[in-house]
Amino acid sequence: MQNIRTLYTDNAHFKNALTAMIEKDSKTPIEIPPEQHRGLTEAKDPILCDCVKPGQFTYAQAVTVAEQHLVECVCLSRHKVECSHSRGLSYAICYALALWNGADKATALVHADKHKCPELPDVEICKLSAKKKGMISSPDDIVRMAGPKAAKILFNILRAGPRVILRSAFELLRANFITRILSAVVLLAIDTVNLTRKRISKKQFAINTGLALSMTVGGTAGWLLGQQTAGLVLIENALIAIIAGIAGAGVLGAGLGMLWEKLAARFVKDDTQDMMEILNQEFCNLSQEYLLTTKEVEDLTEAITIKPKNLKTIFAQCDRAHYARCTIEPYVAGIVHLRPKVLVE
Repeated sequence: MQNIRTLYTDNAHFKNALTAMIEKDSKTPIEIPPEQHRGLTEAKDPILCDCVKPGQFTYAQAVTVAEQHLVECVCLSRHKVECSHSRGLSYAICYALALWNGADKATALVHADKHKCPELPDVEICKLSAKKKGMISSPDDIVRMAGPKAAKILFNILRAGPRVILRSAFELLRANFITRILSAVVLLAIDTVNLTRKRISKKQFAINTGLALSMTVGGTAGWLLGQQTAGLVLIENALIAIIAGIAGAGVLGAGLGMLWEKLAARFVKDDTQDMMEILNQEFCNLSQEYLLTTKEVEDLTEAITIKPKNLKTIFAQCDRAHYARCTIEPYVAGIVHLRPKVLVE
């Protein structure tokens, strides 16, 4: 088998190093990064000759493999990736990748000989998910959502009996209406602060404003509709009316909120979608640069948790893509270090 020399270096040192290697030996093949080979071909550079061959992996991919110290014959020396194996860098990495993807040594040798690389994950596979809001799972959640004032009123109703049911009903109605207005004001105040700090966009502020108003109107209308439906005019049915009012407020408020979100989504993408697209694109770039296996990508999608505050932080950055990359890369590097070390045969 013919030996192959490897020249994987950065653009600043590439041409001088290639010229020196060709002058020293113009017959032995020289493997260079595919993007640099493509650049020489497009420029019709006279330095390009028959002995110069494109490798299977980019310079960035070769650097990440060398930095992992998991392929014994591949190492990084300043700006240069060196491969001590006589069959070249692509052979060595293809062999290692086959093993990391679960192949046995015999199959790995075949893949290495053919420079066959497993299909790398694309954007459709590299999809992270934002953490969703928690669902109601206990009575404590209802108390937390309804607020201590409403919970206290309901407790007094159950303890005091029918005598104060009607009075409590009107108190809860007033509390419900005021609480919803105050909640909308607080949410809008928070959104205003986030807009001022450039943590959300103007379109996101408009979406949030519409959502707060629609849920306030829907919740109040639902409360009134629930009470009227239950027949609040009868004292003996007042407790049922309160329950019906709460149910109506929840259903109609949530319904109008969902309707607004769907309507807004038809015309504009919110900040969450925009930031998740950036995160997923950077995740895809890292997965290809680190030559991740499908199993590693699946494990990372389970391990990486994206919270709303993370997306706001990304939005506030000047270079969002770079910040998103820095957010994800420690997870990627961590799972790559779990790979077994490979001795290329």
